[in-house]
Order: sequence, then structure tokens, then C-alpha cells
Amino acid sequence: RVPLFVEAMNAAFEGIADVAPVSADDQLAQGLVRAYHPDVAIVEGCDTGLVDESVPCVLVDLEEKCVSLRRAATWTECDVELSPEAIRNVAVAVVYGGEPA
Repeated sequence: RVPLFVEAMNAAFEGIADVAPVSADDQLAQGLVRAYHPDVAIVEGCDTGLVDESVPCVLVDLEEKCVSLRRAATWTECDVELSPEAIRNVAVAVVYGGEPA
């Protein structure tokens, strides 16, 4: 929904991971996300139904200014700032089995 958010995430993950933005408005988005076989998904302000529950999901709500993490079908609010680097760190932590800082 927010192009600047996508640009910020691309910059934060540069040299660390491949980022593939997918629009939730795309009717084929769920199939496209599945085709990528993501280790983690970062979703900004929309329904997380696009991402299978087996995939860890970082939900960023820019309006409410909060970040939540879904792991094993359980949501936990993360006490992190709303910066691209903090969001990246949550995603990297979940991939490597750590706890979000």
C-alpha cells in the first residue's frame, strides 16, 4: 500500500535477503507468495491471509504504529520502533530462531 515502505524495506535488507514486494490487491497474490517459498513475510497494513500460517509473518501497522509477529499461529506484539532496521531485525530473528529485540 505504501511505496515508500517497500523502498525502505528493500534498503534495510540490501545484501542480507531478497525482497519481493507483492500487492495484496493482486487477485493472484496468495499463489505468488506461495511460489516464492518465503522464510518470513512482512505485511504492511492488510489481511495476513495471503501468507500461509506455516510462514512466520511480521505485521506492520503504520496507522497504529505497531509491529506484531505471527509464529506457529500465535501473534505477539513486538516492542520495537517503527524503523526499517527494527522491522528487519524482527524478521531476521525469527528466521534464525532468535527473539525479536
